[in-house]
Amino acid sequence: MTLLYLWSKDNPKVANLTTVINNNMTLDHNINSSTNYLEDEYQMQFGLKKLIFKNGIPYGYNKNLNKEIKFLCIHCQGRAKSVMRFLYYKQLRDFYYIGNLVQATKAKMKLLIKKIISNK
Repeated sequence: MTLLYLWSKDNPKVANLTTVINNNMTLDHNINSSTNYLEDEYQMQFGLKKLIFKNGIPYGYNKNLNKEIKFLCIHCQGRAKSVMRFLYYKQLRDFYYIGNLVQATKAKMKLLIKKIISNK
């Protein structure tokens, strides 16, 4: 991704699709990060980009432009893989952040159990 960014930066014929296109849409670089093209660009909720769904299409609030921007795709990287099923099913979309909360809770429980066991 870094090479692609640097290549697009030095080559005007190549577009970086994480920039806001036509002032209203973009591709998500990583749902786990508020940064897309710019640092701390999107609002976050429970460690994920805060998404608003309009007619089944995800939007994120861009803090630099002070408006909602349509995401053409959402990149569920790493621990956010558990979020994918929530985004896929229309009935679960409003609860997409639960997958991330479950993953975080599992990880904390494993650490707690290891700590308890190692103290015996």
